[in-house]
Amino acid sequence: VLSKAFFLQDIGMVGTLPRVINYLYLVALMISDSPGLVGTLSPDLFMYMDILRFIAFDGTQIGGTIPTEIGLLPFLDEIFFSDSLISGKIPSEIALCQSLDSLGISNALITGTLPTELANAYELNNLELQKNELEGTIPTEIGRMIALSRLDIRDNALSGTIPAELGNIILMQFLAIANNDFVGTIPTELGTLELLDSVYFEENGLTGTIPTEFINCAYMKRFYLSSNKLVGTIPTEYGLLTTLTHLSVQNNALVGNLPSELGKLVGLKLLYVFNNQLTGTIPTELGNLTKLTKLSLRDNEFTGRIPSELGNLDGVGEMFLYGNSFTGTIPTEFGLLTTMT
Repeated sequence: VLSKAFFLQDIGMVGTLPRVINYLYLVALMISDSPGLVGTLSPDLFMYMDILRFIAFDGTQIGGTIPTEIGLLPFLDEIFFSDSLISGKIPSEIALCQSLDSLGISNALITGTLPTELANAYELNNLELQKNELEGTIPTEIGRMIALSRLDIRDNALSGTIPAELGNIILMQFLAIANNDFVGTIPTELGTLELLDSVYFEENGLTGTIPTEFINCAYMKRFYLSSNKLVGTIPTEYGLLTTLTHLSVQNNALVGNLPSELGKLVGLKLLYVFNNQLTGTIPTELGNLTKLTKLSLRDNEFTGRIPSELGNLDGVGEMFLYGNSFTGTIPTEFGLLTTMT
């Protein structure tokens, strides 16, 4: 049977996969957003699909393991099994799909480790495996995936250190490893990723200092390092990251002053530095951050007066300053903050 594409998206399909699909000569097989669809992936599914380029079962109750036969599909470009019951290990054979551009299996039941063979998928641009049960370390071989621009492995049980080899992936824009069990220091080599715009490293066991090398990431927008074991100071050089919109370094053991240079980040919307050991006074330059909507400096060791310039933050909805040793009175300018919740 000849066919070009089989699309069943957003129609609420129920029941099991029709067996006729196994005999269709397809370029695209996309059955998405049908939580009533059940069944398992079988090796027969790919028997006549050697020209298949797109496959998606995201948002379904399709389960079972990914057949190793998927590696027999040389033209496969995109795989999306997110929000499903797909389980088991990621087959190493998936790297035989030399045209693979996107692999998305988030919020599923994937176990095992990240296959080192993934490094052989040289065209892979987007790898999303968040919210699974992956364990083990990040293979250093991933540093050979030169086309990768998005790596999201948040919310797993991965461990070990962050490989310095990730700094070789020069096209990387989005790097998310949050809520795992990573330890060790943040490699300074990551600061060579000039296109990097989003870093999510929160909720791990990372130690050492915050690398100043990230100032080379001229497109950085979101920088999350919260809930680790980081020490040292917030680099004053981060005032050069003028595209930054979110800076979150709370729940660490940072010391020193809050850099006045952060007042140059006029596009900043969120600044969280709470629950550290920061000292000194609050820089008046923070009053320049008029796009701020969330500001939390609580539970540090700040002293002196609360700057009246914070009254310029007329878009802020949350401001937490408690748990410090301020003197003086609350600035009358705070009465102008009508968006405060």
